[in-house]
Amino acid sequence: MSDATFAIAATAANGGFDVVVDTVFERRDCFDSANRAFASMPHFYVAVTCPVDELEKREQARGDRPPGLARRQHAAVFHDVPCALVLDTGSTTVEACVEQLVRLFPRRT
Repeated sequence: MSDATFAIAATAANGGFDVVVDTVFERRDCFDSANRAFASMPHFYVAVTCPVDELEKREQARGDRPPGLARRQHAAVFHDVPCALVLDTGSTTVEACVEQLVRLFPRRT
């Protein structure tokens, strides 16, 4: 699944689109797959995080996730991924996060 997802994203990026891929690097092979797909183009990783207790509140409020998934993912995510930006949604508004993210993309004329 990861190889196909990243291949589609790379194709769109090569077609001139700005692409954001939302994924959780729970397995090293997923991160390796992303690196292979994007190796020939400029790319960056952004960590989107918040405190675990807030993740659990959001998980419960959504009601469409198995209980405990947020805690398991938080513990399993590869925190050593080199990130250009870390967005803490526990202390930063959605609007501020979007502003920070948009600044990473080069301006097109």
